[in-house]
Amino acid sequence: MNLLNNAVFKVPVPSNEPIYSYAPGTSERAQLKVALDELASKK
Repeated sequence: MNLLNNAVFKVPVPSNEPIYSYAPGTSERAQLKVALDELASKK
């Protein structure tokens, strides 16, 4: 008797974070540059 085959699985739908390109001229790249400059100034 195999009890492991009686399971019912309900896998949730994956929800990923948005993928940013960080291409030159995008707002994501500008925000990244600001964050990196802030970290560099703390050293």
